[in-house]
Amino acid sequence: MSESVSVPGPAGKLETIVDETIDATTVAVLCHPHSEYGGSMHDGVLQIMVDALLPLGIHCVRFNFRGVGKSSGQFDNGEGEIRDVIAVTQWAKSRWPGLKLMLGGYSFGAAMSLIAASKIEDNVDKLILIAPPIQMMASDGALSIDSCVIVGGRDTIVSASAAAQYFGAQLKVLPQADHFFSGAGTEISKLIQEFLNGAT
Repeated sequence: MSESVSVPGPAGKLETIVDETIDATTVAVLCHPHSEYGGSMHDGVLQIMVDALLPLGIHCVRFNFRGVGKSSGQFDNGEGEIRDVIAVTQWAKSRWPGLKLMLGGYSFGAAMSLIAASKIEDNVDKLILIAPPIQMMASDGALSIDSCVIVGGRDTIVSASAAAQYFGAQLKVLPQADHFFSGAGTEISKLIQEFLNGAT
């Protein structure tokens, strides 16, 4: 069941969609692609993530970064967006106390998720990062958080080889996919579900 929620953020309200499931053990906060290039919480790759996570007993929280849709504020080159992620995770933890926390995202949203996780690492159980732009992140390697990283072998924005150097064994490459993962929904879902089922 989807529910529209307004979450308090550092620059004002953040427009949010909550998808709840039965007997949840985890809540996942999912972050959308770049705000300046049409990214929003209604992105198709985020919907693939939601559809993969709900059957596994994971609540899903999607939100619009500042300046997108009905969210207050304006684009802040990633700095404010990281604070948006942290604000939504804090809200989710207060709404579902006791549940594990997962962060995830696609493209720009994956970078925001990873950087936010580095600031609240002790509280993040798992990460799911799809096409994370390596150039937006520090070069000191991935976090110790259990992670699933998915990149397309034909992605011209995120280099699979650079991602392999950064993420190592956490990386999964879909050889035929580009940055937009058209037609790759089933493969993405399978990788996510294998990651989570294998980790339990």
